[in-house]
Parts: sequence; structure tokens; C-alpha cells
Amino acid sequence: MPIFGQLLRLPLVDRMGLMPSDLLIVLILGGAFLQFLQGKSYKIPRSILYSGLIFALWALWTLLFNVWDLSLSRGELFTGFAYYGRHLLYLLLWPVLWVEIRKKPEFYQKYLLIMVLIVAILGFVQLKFFPSFKDLRMNELGWDPHEGRLLSTWFDPNYVGIYFGVGATLALSQFFDDQKYRYYYLGMAVFLLLALGLTYSRSAYLGSFIMLGILAFFKERKLLLIGGMAVLLLVAGVPRARERVLDAVESAQALFTQTTKTMDPTSRLRVQSWQVGWKFFQEKPLTGIGFNNLKTLQKREWTFMTNSHAASGIDASLLTLLATTGIIGTVLALLTWFFILKTHWHAYFQQKNTWSLAVLAIFAGLVVHSCFVNTFFFTLFLPSLWAITVLDNNRHKVDTK
Repeated sequence: MPIFGQLLRLPLVDRMGLMPSDLLIVLILGGAFLQFLQGKSYKIPRSILYSGLIFALWALWTLLFNVWDLSLSRGELFTGFAYYGRHLLYLLLWPVLWVEIRKKPEFYQKYLLIMVLIVAILGFVQLKFFPSFKDLRMNELGWDPHEGRLLSTWFDPNYVGIYFGVGATLALSQFFDDQKYRYYYLGMAVFLLLALGLTYSRSAYLGSFIMLGILAFFKERKLLLIGGMAVLLLVAGVPRARERVLDAVESAQALFTQTTKTMDPTSRLRVQSWQVGWKFFQEKPLTGIGFNNLKTLQKREWTFMTNSHAASGIDASLLTLLATTGIIGTVLALLTWFFILKTHWHAYFQQKNTWSLAVLAIFAGLVVHSCFVNTFFFTLFLPSLWAITVLDNNRHKVDTK
């Protein structure tokens, strides 16, 4: 599913569109529903099931609760329900993967890594033949006009960059576990890190560094030194990477200290996005503005968001949750993630399973990454994330109460 990315996107109204992955998930869920009607059991951990369902119901209620209060038109109401419906479909994919992946865990493990590898290869093809989205006038279609950055079929260096970081972390975990093919996995990790470097995404750099750092700390601390040297070589030897990192440092100084330095345009827009999200949360701290009315309300705050694909989220997943579902919805979502990650915590610290350690490291890196972009609501990434969390659960006995 990740291979097609934004390619073959079917445009609808107001910059919304259907992606190939959306249609594929509808087919998968339809097939699962038919099997359910025939008596097939879909048993998953009750704690995850109940907390996830309660969150979905709460998110729907927040959307309905705010219809009249926000004076939404029919078109704006359709937009909110469309985003809610898409996210609900992706949430429902999780229990299906729980059942299906446990049949062939080794196959799906390799499938996940191969998908990341193909997306990276397509990224090098894009960088060779279509290095400038500005020349392609992609900004007229609502995309950022990136130049000289590896975007692949996802059209966004921040999201595809962290996807490569996740893939590199999983590949490195297999390097420790699979003695027969360990150097194959090591080569894959190096290739994915090279692709990550060419995205020039600071948030992806930071999130991936956290992931790989945690994995190396618990498995082989010598890799921390090697990784640190690689980062220094990247920053010192690649002018574009050095420029991006220095811009991030100066932007942080401008934000948190008294200095004459100014934030770069990307950081400035990100801070403005945080301010908008915090404003929405302060207005409705318990219920939020409704999941997902962000596209409608952000267009009212920022007129240039009318043509942007980024209007449906705040540049931070936690702020997106707080703004749209309030404190209650945020607690429910975090509770669901707690139940999911608890099984991985036990699998590593009790059974020393490397894949579980990689999952925990990935989540830590994604939390950091999600402080700068809306990581946990990016639908192209969600199926892979669900599959990663399910894989370890199917290799160990899990409490389903």
C-alpha cells in the first residue's frame, strides 16, 4: 500500500482526494466483514478494543456536538465527516491485521521491509528525474514546492523521511536477530539511511536518531559512536544538510532565547500552526472543536490554507488531538496506545525480543517527530504502523482480557 503514495490520487472537493490505499482498505475491510458474517472470530485484546472504540465514538460525538456551535455549512460538515470516516476505516484495519498477520508473521515482517525499500528506490528515481516540485508547479495542486529533496511517491520529505527511519530501525533489529541474513539487513539499513539523508528533513533526522539511538543503546553501544560520527560527517560534508541543521538551531534560539536571530520560513509557519492549535484547544478544552473540523476552521484563520493539503492537521499530533477531541479524547487515545505498547514492553524486558525493542524505540522516535508534524494521523503511514505493532504480539502470548 505505501508504494503508490499520492500517485493515482483521485481528487474530490476542497483538495480532498481518494488514494489507492483508501480503496484497498475498503476492500480489505469488506472482505473481513463478510468473513465475520460467516462466523469467523476476530479476537483481539479487550483493553485495546474497548479504548479504541470509545475514542472513535467520542470523536464522532465531538464532531456532531460542534455542528451548530461552529455554524458549519453542509459542505463543511461533509468535510468533517469525510476525514472522520477515513480515519475510522484506518482504525478498523488494526483488528483485521491482528488476525491476518498472525497467520504468517515472518512473511509480513519481510513484506514491511520490502515496501520501505521500494519506496526508497522510487525516491531515488524521483530525485533523478523530478528533483524540483517547483518546476512541476505542484504548488498549484496544494503541495509544497520542494526542490532537490527526496520525496518519493509520498510528496512530503518529513513523512517519507521518518518512514525510512522506521524501516532502518526494523532492518537493524533483524541484523541483531537473523544471523543468516544479517548483512543483507545491514545493507538495507544503510541504504534507507542514505535515502533519509537526502530528504533533508530535520524532524525526520531527529526522530530517526532517537529510534536508532535507543536500539543501539540496548543492543550494541558501539553503534552509538558510529552513528554519531555518521551524523557529524553528514552535517559537515553535505552543505544542504548543514544548512538545514543550522537553520533549525537558529530557529530554536529565536523561539526560546533573547537573540537577534530569526526563524526560517518553515519554522515560522510551524510555530503559527502550534499557536492556532493551542487557540482552538483553549476555546474548547474538554471537547475540542470536533474531529475533524480543523480543515474548515484553519481556512478561516489562514486564508492561504484554502489550497493546502496540510490544513486538516496541526503541526503536532498531540495538539491535533487536543484541538479536535479535547482533553477527554486525548486521554482515550493515549490510553489505547498505552495498552498497545504494554505488550511490547513485557515482550522485550521479560523475553528480550529485539523486534519489541525496535517497536518501543520507533514509538519514542515518532513521539519526537510528531512534535513537528502530524505523524500519528498521516494515513499513508498508519497501516505500516499498525502492522509493526501487531507483529510482535503474534509472536508471543498476549493477554486478551
